[in-house]
Amino acid sequence: MPNYEDMEERERPTGRSDIPTPSELSEFLHLVRFFVLLLIALILLAACALLPIVVAEKASPWLGLVMAAGGFWVWSRFGPRPGPGLVPGALCVSGFAAIVVSFVTCAVLAVRG
Repeated sequence: MPNYEDMEERERPTGRSDIPTPSELSEFLHLVRFFVLLLIALILLAACALLPIVVAEKASPWLGLVMAAGGFWVWSRFGPRPGPGLVPGALCVSGFAAIVVSFVTCAVLAVRG
């Protein structure tokens, strides 16, 4: 049996190992899942908002307008729901706002000809 009275403070066992507990591991996995889903949502947002503008400039403004309208459907179907929570709600609303800007830009390019 070791004599802990003679040991210095840094040499005493703390009872904590380097192996994470299941709750710490679960928190880490939830954090990783959150960032992966956030990255997927941002990629989807970029595709829904930027692709119609690129198509409007490269191919036809009317085709870009149709793609922006399709972007509304894709974002509402596969994008994040508006709640619960601040991050999903803000991401959902900002996604629709970006697609509205894309739709208006394509409409201006189509009318301008």
